[in-house]
Amino acid sequence: MTPANDITKINRAQYAAMRQLAATLLRRYRTSPSRKTSLVHWAYLRMAQSPNRAGRTDRRLLALAAQAMRCVLVDQARNRMARKRGFGAQPFPLFEWEIPAAMPDEALVELNESMRRLTAIDQRKARVVELRYFGGLSVEEVAGVLDISTATVKREWGTARAWLFGDLTRE
Repeated sequence: MTPANDITKINRAQYAAMRQLAATLLRRYRTSPSRKTSLVHWAYLRMAQSPNRAGRTDRRLLALAAQAMRCVLVDQARNRMARKRGFGAQPFPLFEWEIPAAMPDEALVELNESMRRLTAIDQRKARVVELRYFGGLSVEEVAGVLDISTATVKREWGTARAWLFGDLTRE
């Protein structure tokens, strides 16, 4: 493992790309763009703890960052919803990084559970959704990260969205 490929060694361009990714994600949740640094840092901590850190290109780093940022947001939603932490009570802010989502916490957790079910059925479709929706990557960027054609990305994206809609709306 060379230091250049180690996830714990990121350069300024990669850090700027991660901040841009965080800003895109936070815009989607209609929250303060000043919190993007905290989201990037928490995602970085998750990525640094990953057991397989070697061999990360810039595209793969962004894909991993999108996944880590999704996990951070879902963890925050779960923490806000936890009954043992006074479900519905106003939390005492210990950290300034807590990111309020425009999507209700219950919906974010349900989406995450639906994504887990989709992953069990088809991992590639789940990765496409993760990169497009949570990562904010374009079709071309997703194709580059996953090493598939843009036509395949479009097909997988449409099928996955339909599957998620059906899964989230069933009773």
